[in-house]
Parts: sequence; C-alpha cells; structure tokens
Amino acid sequence: MGSPAFGSAIPSSLEVAELSPRLARQFGLAKAGGVIVVRVDPLGPAYRKNVEPGDRLLALNRREVRSAREAHSLLRRVRSGEVVSLLFETPDGRSQIANLRLP
Repeated sequence: MGSPAFGSAIPSSLEVAELSPRLARQFGLAKAGGVIVVRVDPLGPAYRKNVEPGDRLLALNRREVRSAREAHSLLRRVRSGEVVSLLFETPDGRSQIANLRLP
C-alpha cells in the first residue's frame, strides 16, 4: 500500500505512511505500528512547526490516529484557513503539539 499524501488533498505539505517494521528500522524506531511522517515540505506549515520525517503521528484535532487512511480522512474535513492540531512523538520519545493553519 502506498503512503497517502496529505498534500495531495490538503495543502499541509505533510505525507504519512503506516509504520511498518521496515519503516521503523529505517527511522531507528524500536517498534512498528501507527502512523509515521515520511515527508515534510520545507515551504509548508508543518515544517515551520518543527514536524519532521520520523515523527510518529498520534492524534489530529484531539482524535487518535491509528492509520494513514484515518489521518487522511480526518484532514479532508479541514478547510483552507482553518487550524489543525497535530499531536506527535519525536524519535527520542518527546510528545509535542503543532497547531497548523492550512493555506
């Protein structure tokens, strides 16, 4: 299965994928499962809020995200100019929140 790109439907310039064992190894993570950020556009709002490839996406707008498909579905509901809140975990285990205003 390919990795759904948020940027294709939502102008957030963020791409995520299912966190497979292969991706977990690639990003140096201890375990698979959930959703991982695989690409961040350096001109987009996620980059300006320090979201980076290798971050694990935990929730969008306070709703737990368990799959890339679910994340994409939640983001399709956000309109241009609205703010979306991302709860994510960095590879070193720190949880962070990024509030992104979508262009």
